[in-house]
Amino acid sequence: NRTKLTNMQTLYEELIANIKADTDVRFIDLDKGQLDKEQPSVSYPCVLIDIDNNIAFEPKAGTIEKAAVNVNFRIAFNIRQSTSQLTSEHIRLDATRYWAEMNSIFKAILKTKGAVRQSLSRDRRPGLTAYNMSFTISKHNLKI
Repeated sequence: NRTKLTNMQTLYEELIANIKADTDVRFIDLDKGQLDKEQPSVSYPCVLIDIDNNIAFEPKAGTIEKAAVNVNFRIAFNIRQSTSQLTSEHIRLDATRYWAEMNSIFKAILKTKGAVRQSLSRDRRPGLTAYNMSFTISKHNLKI
């Protein structure tokens, strides 16, 4: 018996669908601190999604005229190859392919209607190449 999805569940499913359709990401999940563990139980590349429960909204007669929610994406790659100038070019290019994948993830998230990027920062993790990408996503005329 399928229940009606909440607005937040619908947003989460939309994000998953967009990322799966346009990227080579192997693991997408809600951010439950997976990368904080010494040996994260994820496949790489991964995207962990944190949808802020602090929602700014404008109510209007049975609907929410406009709602804005902050969403943070923790994106991680497990790059093992060397990227130094001493490494052959084809290995270096393979090791830095995550830049193209980051661009694909960014474009996939922007396919979510109302998404506007707020920030991008490096997330220092031993043995991982990881980033935090934050967006504000606005939705209009949501049913309450």
